[in-house]
Amino acid sequence: YGAFGRGSLSERRLASVELVEGQRRAFLDRAGEALHLADRAKLTFHALGLEDEAARAGAAHAIALSYLDRDEEAVEEFRRVLPVFAAYERWNAYVSTLNGIGGCLLKRGRLDEARREYARALRQVGREARPAVHAFVRANLARTLFEGNRFGDAARAFEAAARLFSSQGATSDALTMQLLQTEALVRSGAISPARELVRAVSEELRVLGAVDPDLLASLEAALQGDLPDVDLVRTLRGRAQAQIEDRLRVAV
Repeated sequence: YGAFGRGSLSERRLASVELVEGQRRAFLDRAGEALHLADRAKLTFHALGLEDEAARAGAAHAIALSYLDRDEEAVEEFRRVLPVFAAYERWNAYVSTLNGIGGCLLKRGRLDEARREYARALRQVGREARPAVHAFVRANLARTLFEGNRFGDAARAFEAAARLFSSQGATSDALTMQLLQTEALVRSGAISPARELVRAVSEELRVLGAVDPDLLASLEAALQGDLPDVDLVRTLRGRAQAQIEDRLRVAV
């Protein structure tokens, strides 16, 4: 960013750099600076008539607001830009923005609102027309149900998301959904289905070399007995998920 002034003086390029730099600073807990940069970029894109890029800057502005714990303002900004992304078919930005809305609402304990946002998005992005986007939205809906302690519903939603990811060849995402489904089943009291699922998932993970065999054995052992240790299952599931992300995840 500092070296940009020695290169092209294109207003559009400068605004693009400011947008990315603003996002970076938000993630580094320099959200005040991020707000300033995102606003500058948004003004430039508006002046150039690039409304989809202006919406991206608006989303960056909302991210910075959320880092400042100004979640109500962030949700309002996220919602303002969401239909712009849909109109321009910027689906990666659409999903990221939807995640931002859901994250802010979850932080405030507004689980029902977060669930409604994802349900509304599923109607916007149909499974047949945009299967990848649909799968990610359904996965986020499942997580919202899980956070709301609706574990039976969450297990079914994770299962549906896993099938969608698997049908697209997104193996790592599908396996992650199945691990989350396992924990949701345990928390809902469906111990036998959880054992069957974790055995099947573990077999696939061993073949892929995506998770350490000892960790998988520990996860299977944690599900033995009439009352499995749910906290231990959660810890082991999280470790397995992290290894999948490190070793197997690829961009969908």
